[in-house]
Amino acid sequence: MTQGTSPIPRPNLDAALADTDKFGVGIWQGAMDTAETDDVRARLWDIAKRKEDAGTPDFVPADADDKNVRLLNLINWDPYFIELSARDFVLQTAGHVIGERILLSNYSANIMAPGAGSMVLHADQGYIAEPWPAQALAVNIGWIIDDYTDEVGATRYVPGSNLAIGSPDPDKIYETVPIEGPAGSMIIIDGRVWHTSGTNRTEDRNRAAIFGYYAVPWIRQQVNWREILDEDIVARCSEDYLHLLGYTAGNRELFNPGAMKARDDKIRENRK
Repeated sequence: MTQGTSPIPRPNLDAALADTDKFGVGIWQGAMDTAETDDVRARLWDIAKRKEDAGTPDFVPADADDKNVRLLNLINWDPYFIELSARDFVLQTAGHVIGERILLSNYSANIMAPGAGSMVLHADQGYIAEPWPAQALAVNIGWIIDDYTDEVGATRYVPGSNLAIGSPDPDKIYETVPIEGPAGSMIIIDGRVWHTSGTNRTEDRNRAAIFGYYAVPWIRQQVNWREILDEDIVARCSEDYLHLLGYTAGNRELFNPGAMKARDDKIRENRK
């Protein structure tokens, strides 16, 4: 059962979504099997090596040091991540938190090396004008690729911050608790939740995770996919996926309610 103010890994998506509604954070254990988790880990390290060989490492200013291996724009490096970012239950989850009209704003990974420090406490929708509305405007749906434990630097969050109407005060210190779960879990973080990476206090363990950032369509995306995607990657994308990336103009869902209902029916059928 859920203890105190923190969610624990749940055996199914419905339970994880219920925790997300309550705490702003949910964890679905076993969403990805061991074989796929191992495969994804290998893909991430392969991308990291290719980026290093190409002399194009990624950096995020909010990181505390250079011990985070950032892998930005994953779908441009491996088409596997096109499919992963648009699985029916992933889109259903995003729709549950922020509404059915969504765009994929960013898709990246972070490998915390031993000794990596904690980043700045923040909310993912922190660039939105305050006060925020009662419903989240963004959601991070991630994948735990290496076990999330406090020792290895699991994401930490401020309990109750899912009810926030704005970002944390940078001059205040807030109590945070770790979000812990085994490799292969899917993690859901409401865009209002105040959170940060932990500190990797180990000497020989990495902590890899993938983060898909989804937002309502009237917010400017973090990534301009038209600008950064290679032509061969775009050619692999379906019309629906290009719409998810913001390639198509206007509010297509408003003019094709039948397609939206068909998608929702398919999601419900797959969950049975």
